[in-house]
Amino acid sequence: MRPVHWILLGISGVLASSVAIERNDRLWGMWLVGGWILAAGAVVAGVRLNRTRERKPWYFIACAIGLVATAELSFLVGEGGALDVTYPWASDFLRLAAYPLFAAGLVVFVRRRTPAHDWGAILDAAVVAVGLGSVLWAVALEPVASDGALSPEAKAVSAAFVVVGIGLIGLVVRLVVTTGLAVTANAFIAAAVGLLVVGDGLYVVARMDGWYAPGGAIDVVRLAVPLLWAGAALDPSMLQLTRLVEEPESWPIRRRIALLGCAVLATVGTVVAGTVHGAGSLSSVAVGAVILVLLLVSARLGTVVVSIERSVTRADVLQLGAAALVGAQSRDEIRAVALETAQKLSGGRREAFVAVELSARPDLALEDAVVVGGGEIAIEIRGEIRRRGSLGRLGTAKTFVAPVVQRDRLRGVIRVTGVKPLAWHVHQGLATLASQTALALESVELVEDQAERRSEARFRTLVQNSTDIIAVLEQDLVVRYVTPSVRTMLGYEPSSLVGTSFASLLDPAELPDVHRHLADGAAPQGVLEAELHLMHADGSQRAVECVISDLRGDPSVKGIVLTAHDVTDRRQLQDRLTHQAFHDALTGLPNRVLLVDRVAHALERSKRSGADVTLLFLDIDDFKTINDSLGHSAGDELLVEIGERLRHGLRSADTPARLGGDEFALLLEDAQGAEGAGRAAERLLEDLARPITLGETVVHIRSSIGIAVAQPGQTPDELLRNADVAMYWAKRRGGHGYQLFEPQMHKAAITRLELKSDLARAFAADELTLVYQPLVDLQDAETVALEALLRWTHPARGPISPAEFVPLAEETGLINDIGRWVIRQACRDLRHWQVSIPGRARLSANVNLSARQVLQPSFREDVVRILVDTGVEPTDLVLEITESTLLEDVEGVSARLAELRELGIRIAIDDFGTGFSSLGYLQRFPVDELKIAKEFVDEVVDPRRARLVEAIVTLARSLDLKTVAEGIEHEEQRERLRELGCELGQGYLFSRPVAAGEVPSLLGGGVRFAA
Repeated sequence: MRPVHWILLGISGVLASSVAIERNDRLWGMWLVGGWILAAGAVVAGVRLNRTRERKPWYFIACAIGLVATAELSFLVGEGGALDVTYPWASDFLRLAAYPLFAAGLVVFVRRRTPAHDWGAILDAAVVAVGLGSVLWAVALEPVASDGALSPEAKAVSAAFVVVGIGLIGLVVRLVVTTGLAVTANAFIAAAVGLLVVGDGLYVVARMDGWYAPGGAIDVVRLAVPLLWAGAALDPSMLQLTRLVEEPESWPIRRRIALLGCAVLATVGTVVAGTVHGAGSLSSVAVGAVILVLLLVSARLGTVVVSIERSVTRADVLQLGAAALVGAQSRDEIRAVALETAQKLSGGRREAFVAVELSARPDLALEDAVVVGGGEIAIEIRGEIRRRGSLGRLGTAKTFVAPVVQRDRLRGVIRVTGVKPLAWHVHQGLATLASQTALALESVELVEDQAERRSEARFRTLVQNSTDIIAVLEQDLVVRYVTPSVRTMLGYEPSSLVGTSFASLLDPAELPDVHRHLADGAAPQGVLEAELHLMHADGSQRAVECVISDLRGDPSVKGIVLTAHDVTDRRQLQDRLTHQAFHDALTGLPNRVLLVDRVAHALERSKRSGADVTLLFLDIDDFKTINDSLGHSAGDELLVEIGERLRHGLRSADTPARLGGDEFALLLEDAQGAEGAGRAAERLLEDLARPITLGETVVHIRSSIGIAVAQPGQTPDELLRNADVAMYWAKRRGGHGYQLFEPQMHKAAITRLELKSDLARAFAADELTLVYQPLVDLQDAETVALEALLRWTHPARGPISPAEFVPLAEETGLINDIGRWVIRQACRDLRHWQVSIPGRARLSANVNLSARQVLQPSFREDVVRILVDTGVEPTDLVLEITESTLLEDVEGVSARLAELRELGIRIAIDDFGTGFSSLGYLQRFPVDELKIAKEFVDEVVDPRRARLVEAIVTLARSLDLKTVAEGIEHEEQRERLRELGCELGQGYLFSRPVAAGEVPSLLGGGVRFAA
């Protein structure tokens, strides 16, 4: 015991002896007042002497002691110590008012010294409080409640004393079951509160029953209370009561069970005693207390079960983690295992974020953090966190930091940050995991030390057997040591080189730079990395990558260390790859990348010399036909032969290149302008036109060439683009020729590109429209069908011909979407007219198709879906396709049209006679109608030229096909066609194409034309 405790014990003995000897009521009251005043002063003095930072709870207690002292003084002065005064008196209210202040101080101690949300400790305190409450009820409150002589005020005050007393006992139990009685101040407070509640309870009962006697055992108990408070405040351990709990020390489980058992026995004993003394009757309060205790004990057992389950889970996780840590071979593996184990301990990735930092200087700028474990390093970490962030309380903190300590050195931390406050059982698991991690680190370090010693021996062996040359040179480059690998790499015996100058092995052209950097010590940072060439014993050279380190200042070396790695084979491979990167693999000609580079250099030279730069863009006409008919091997053979002819047909200063596919380009420097370029193009066309034998087949190729002469300020890409545009124009003129680029060609290409973009926008904006031209029966002038014609009015350019924008749609692939829309819109309009116009139920619609559209895999399903959606019968739809479209893919188009015809859809050949018409094709294709081209209809009135139309009509009749004459503009044409047997016709004679809204009036009024 400390001196202060002996002093307090001595004072208590003196006071007790004085009271026992002298039974003076006033003297005894003075002793009580003096004891409480002394206790208040001792609390204030203890706060100052021990320099506690958290003074608020002690000031609460000091105020409570002051109130009790005031109550005793009030009783002594105002009541004169008389035993027959009315209860309750003013002093009783003052004493009662001190209890909330005691409770406030205890609440602060509980919050600082116990983890938050520790439901086990809370339930323990609740059980004890209920047990004590049941005893106090039986001893004090029940007699009071049943005593009719007592006033309501007396009963209320007595009940209040019991209730607040139970509350104080619960707080003390909450504090004790978590932190124990190892802290002296804690034991003093527990004794003070217990005696306070017992003493005041006995005092109240004695006052009410009239057997209170000053100086008796009750007053001795009451006098001990202030002395215990004074002892708690004066003891240095009082600092721990307000220090934030870092490592919770639970009360031993046996003591907890004993305490809970006493509380339960007290409750049950109270009921039994009440039953015996009450002649078998049970108080409802006593029964309620028993039920409540049983519920609280059940809840406590539930927390025990949960705690056991968590302990088992934690043990399993730690066992698996320990096994994995034992098998870890590196720090990275240790970090990964610790990370995974900590993640499992904290509930998974959704519950917490885990970081494992194996560093002696971890990041500790944390907020609301709790440090796991004890020891000096844990204390230092807490201080660091307090300086850079803030410490938290167990139960409310979201971050736990577990230091990994190895041999009293910090090796890292395991940091867990939860989405919500972390449970304090995670705290226990992290402490164990940190210890396991430290042991694993120590094991890995031992293994690394052993490996390092083995590696030194291995290094010596590797140096002697390495394929790289390692040499130690003197300052004047004389060889002091060289590895045996020099024999394999350069063909020299190591002993023959020792004592000779390394300079004799160097390429003479590289010697000055090496000598300047090394012999003079001028290598940057003492290290030179370079690619050198060393002389082989057979006179050849080997390319090597050298790392030359100046270690003359290293006592263990005292020389220049040269390491040489043979890269001769790699350099040769790189040269081959570089050639492949800039040359065409098939023809060996420069590719686009190299061509653009040479064009750029040529343009730069042109700026200085003024010489013109010309680029020819060459494309083989109908190369696809050769590929498809003779095979790709023959096509490749043809491209190789063309490359050879181009290479031999140009000057050495010119550059032929293959751009890809059947496209070639030729760079001509100083070709004497456009005329010279034209002559060169003619020579090339003539040379390429010579027969080429491919296997057993002799082919004659045709080529188209575009010529672009560089203008000032042009880039290589612009020059190549202009030549490409000119080649396109050469192809449009029929091919097998050349075309000189003109600025308007580029403008036309830009316009074409803009139209492509505008067409896509117009289709998306629903700017395309359909107009309809009637197909008329030439016999009775009755309209039997309407042909849907696509129209586009550009917002800036006005109406654009379908002959101009339909090919653009085919190039971009938009034709599929546009074609699908045309069929749907035409069918929708047709169905509307069939239903709304009388007598037109069998009206049909003609829609034009492209080959790309027909060959779409989903085309048949699209048409069927449109017919179903619109309600149009298949027999009322006629799909028109040109002869050239049929011949693009004979088998594919024929099969697709046959599928449509099986549905009942009719097929018509548009512009018949302008393509490769033949009876064989007509028999192969599933066709229902032939539409005679306008150029034949224009000449039908000429008897000599009408024979072709007559032949077409006769052919159609023999094949059971209908004929439709297109472009009828005059009555004479109609009459002649009718005489020849043509069934249907269309043209301006009958009607120009009209909008969908005008069709009803057209059909209602009939077709008018000259009789």
